[in-house]
Amino acid sequence: MGYFDVGATGEKIKEVQEALLALGYELPKYGADGVVNFETIAALEDFSEDHGCSDIVNDAWEWWMDVVVAQGVVSSVMAMAKDVSRSDISFQSSDVDFHDISEVHPRKASKGFRPWKQITGITLHQTGIMLGNNFSRFASLRAHIGILKLKRPTIVQVYPFNVLLHHGNAFNSTDVGIEINGCFEGIDGKKWTAWKGGYKNEPHRCTDEQIIAARVAVRKICTDVEAHGGEVRFIHAHRQTSKTRQSDPGSRVWKEVGVWAQKVLGLGDGGDGFTLRDGLPIPRQWDPNRTGEY
Repeated sequence: MGYFDVGATGEKIKEVQEALLALGYELPKYGADGVVNFETIAALEDFSEDHGCSDIVNDAWEWWMDVVVAQGVVSSVMAMAKDVSRSDISFQSSDVDFHDISEVHPRKASKGFRPWKQITGITLHQTGIMLGNNFSRFASLRAHIGILKLKRPTIVQVYPFNVLLHHGNAFNSTDVGIEINGCFEGIDGKKWTAWKGGYKNEPHRCTDEQIIAARVAVRKICTDVEAHGGEVRFIHAHRQTSKTRQSDPGSRVWKEVGVWAQKVLGLGDGGDGFTLRDGLPIPRQWDPNRTGEY
């Protein structure tokens, strides 16, 4: 019998599934249900291929018969999830709702198409105001992806990824833009770092569900660009190319999506002090490995 037999159940299996979700791997049909199913095995295989922790043989299922190899993959998943995830995020019902309106969208902000190989990065944004959560409101975005603020992680794709948009200053030509709905603090817990024009009484809080959705969106962009012959190598913050966007996307978004993408997906942010045009570098308050100040 294999290490993870399809149909097996238990709390340990649920923990592994939650760890996979924390790392941005999709379990869209069943989520963390504590039951071994084909999508769980497929997500573990994707993880092992991404991180080189097993030699995948020709038969996609055969390697799970090797208890030592399978245990090593599961251990790697659990260790990495613990390293990059907040302990207070619950992944009990974290399967993500994805809505693609790009084919019916009027695309008024489109500046034409760009070659897929020109796409090398992703720029993270906060909307700076609370847009609401209906798709017609998000259709006004000049970004490719919107992350709604709902009780379930929810993504809306507004534009195809190869459409050129003016969303990120010097990153426009190379990056796909993700807008997370809300006006967040530039440094979590410091109200003065939020854009005062974007909220009435208190800055908004980026939710666990938005973090999960943003991680899944990052992985989807990487996968789709690769499928069209390109390669996403970078994750950027809007502030890196605009001094007027100091709090964009905010410390929590950067720590839990930007830094996550670097640790888990191997993306880069340009390195310590990196900026373009009149941008501001990633500050140490967002990443302790950086030396810049907020």
